[in-house]
Parts: sequence; C-alpha cells; structure tokens
Amino acid sequence: MPKEARMTEFGKRYGPTAVITGAAGGIGAGFARVLASRGFDLVLTDINADGLQRTADDLSAQHSHAVRTVVLDMTDPTAPQSLADFSSECDVGLVIVNHLFPGGSWQVLDTEVAQLNAQLDANVRAYVGLARIFGDRMRQRGRGGLVLMSSLTAVVGSPYVTTYGASKAFILAFGSGLGYELRSSNVDVLTLVPSSVNTETYRRSARKPSRLFPPMEVDDFVEQGLAKLGKRWVAVPGARNAVTAGMLTRILPRQAATSVMGRNMESMLRAH
Repeated sequence: MPKEARMTEFGKRYGPTAVITGAAGGIGAGFARVLASRGFDLVLTDINADGLQRTADDLSAQHSHAVRTVVLDMTDPTAPQSLADFSSECDVGLVIVNHLFPGGSWQVLDTEVAQLNAQLDANVRAYVGLARIFGDRMRQRGRGGLVLMSSLTAVVGSPYVTTYGASKAFILAFGSGLGYELRSSNVDVLTLVPSSVNTETYRRSARKPSRLFPPMEVDDFVEQGLAKLGKRWVAVPGARNAVTAGMLTRILPRQAATSVMGRNMESMLRAH
C-alpha cells in the first residue's frame, strides 16, 4: 500500500487533531513533526514556553495545518482538565501523553519529599487524569487513540532514578489494563517503552553510547511506535531495544537485571 494511503487510513482513524504533551523537544517534538507530516492539526503543551514556541514555529514554517500551544505544568493537579478545556473545540482523535518530571539522578533518601511528590504528580497522576478525560471523549465519539510513554527503567528496578522508574512502571501496568478495558470501544491504547533515544537530553549525558543501550533516532522511534497503535498494548520500538528489554525481563534474574541498570546509571553519573 502506498505511504499516502497509509497516512489517509491512519488519519481517518485517529485524526484530525492530535494533542501532545511534553512537546517542547525530544520525543514529543518528534511526534509533532511526524503527525504534522501526516496532515494532523496539533495541540501542543509543555512547561517550557520557549521550547514549545520553537516547536510550533518550526512546524508552521513547514506545514499549513493548525498548531495551537498552551503552557502547562503537569505537576499542577488542574493541568489535565485545563488541557481538555483548551482543546475542547478541536476534534481530538489522538493523544500522546509524553511529558515527564525527571528531576535528575539521585538516591531516594537524599531527595526532598516535595520533589518525589512532584515526580509522581506529573508522571502518574497527570497521565491518569489525561487518559481518563480524553479516553472518555474518544469513547463517546466512537474512535481514537491514546499513546502513553513509559521507559526501559520501568521493566526492573532502576537505581538512582528509582522513583522515576517506578512511576513509569505504573504507566506500563496502567496502559495495559486500560487497553483491555477499551478493547471493544474502538479506542486504541498503546504504551511505548523507549530505551536510549537520541534526544538533546541523551546527548547532554556526555557519555559514549553503550552497546547495551544504543540510541535510536527520534523520528524512527516515533514512526515505529505509531505503527504499533491499534495492534499492541505495549511496544518497544527498535529491534536492539526490544532485545535489551527481553534480556532484562526474561533472561536475567530480577536482582541481576537491577544490578545491570544500577551499573549503567553509575557510568552515566561518573560521566558528569
């Protein structure tokens, strides 16, 4: 089937408007680029106002489709409803929940409780709120898609990003369960599990790409991820990344897998 026909088919199922959180850069901006190239109108949000505007300006320079932006802090419990209200006049058929509150690398007991709570607010509560609000709208309209962003840190314990990894493990379980619940509603749910993706954040890590966690180009990650929407509830884009996830979850004992993750994080921290 020609690429244009696939795009039309995808757009009919999930268009005409996509909402993307965490769109100021990285994977979120990648989703914006790919979906704009497929003819989607976009509603973009991020806490980073300057980065968000750059994404919107870049898209507007290349495409004629509508791009709307709103600056929101996903640690604010009102943010999911604010985004829903902002996009209420748009015919939203696809929501990419991609934002995160990383907070750096730390040990749990050396981290302020307020920081841990903010991480959970953004990475868990906001995801649930957005899925609940937009998922219900899609169920009522009879079609749509939700894409939730997890992480390779979710599949086993991930020292030094312990709370972050645990929050992403919640998303992995939540997305799978929600996918089952909506299986008969014509609303597709997909949870993506990125490993190392070649974003600015990854490049700032100042370390050489490891053989265990090779980086993947952002747009390749997005294209491969979107190809799984409507086919799976969970996907790990990239063949080598899928092998890594399989090794951590199916081959190594859990304690050994956690030790691998811990040593990898220690290598990253030493590089700084």
